[in-house]
Amino acid sequence: CCNYDLNISLPSENVHETVKISIQESLDLSSWSEKVQYSAIKESLGSATSHHLQQSVFVREIFGLGPPPLRVEKISKAEKHEMKKLNAACHKARQKNMAKQRDKRMVV
Repeated sequence: CCNYDLNISLPSENVHETVKISIQESLDLSSWSEKVQYSAIKESLGSATSHHLQQSVFVREIFGLGPPPLRVEKISKAEKHEMKKLNAACHKARQKNMAKQRDKRMVV
């Protein structure tokens, strides 16, 4: 009756893909089934995939990643302000030194 053209791709034996989750973690997709699972989750979660891979217990359990890592405490505003002041002072000193070096080259 009707002819359908089906593009069937067979799973290859050497499927290996690494997905970087965070600085410390990455997800190794070593089988075709893991890649299909990851593709389905990526399709359903969209841009929030990496966030869920980092924090969601359920999604991490699917891929055998274990519990989410503990969050590092955030830096207080006062500490951040001190760091910015220190960086600004270093930047100013570096710029002055570079200007002196530039002036010396102009004279020669």
